[in-house]
Amino acid sequence: MLLDLLVTFMKIGVLSIGGGYASLPYIQSIIVQEKGWLDTNTYADLLTISQMTPGPLAINSASFVGMKVGGPIGAVVATVGNVLPSLCIVLLFSMIYYKYKNLNGVQLVMKAIRPVVVALIVSVAYSLVMMLTNNERMIYQFLLLIICFIIVRMKKVNTLLIIFGAGILNMCLMYLMS
Repeated sequence: MLLDLLVTFMKIGVLSIGGGYASLPYIQSIIVQEKGWLDTNTYADLLTISQMTPGPLAINSASFVGMKVGGPIGAVVATVGNVLPSLCIVLLFSMIYYKYKNLNGVQLVMKAIRPVVVALIVSVAYSLVMMLTNNERMIYQFLLLIICFIIVRMKKVNTLLIIFGAGILNMCLMYLMS
């Protein structure tokens, strides 16, 4: 199990181009669909906790999945598996980038990758919104999502306050509806 965790998160670490949010669809497909280590709702809960805790999202996600699958040692193995390939790749690319950053080809590649990363992030957002539609309380949660989006985009409020405020409001709503 631990070797499977290590290899799985090394693959995720190698293919997580674009950062934590961009890697979420790949992590979801591996962890939920391919390996079956978590169900969709548990994965959504994991993302919520990973977003609320300090640290990079992909590393937090790896730690939580590792903990769920293999206990504390699994958390360490999954985290190391997730970080190690990225660390090696970043070191290699940073050496190459600083040596060749002024070449047109390098700038062209950087511009070409950006839309792909945005598409991956939108894909995750779409998947999370679709999970809300499977819930009978989806209207309230969807409205809360829209309100939070507007507040974050228009008012520049600290996202931590939004997360805790929305969480408390949603808990109150769910309590009143139960």
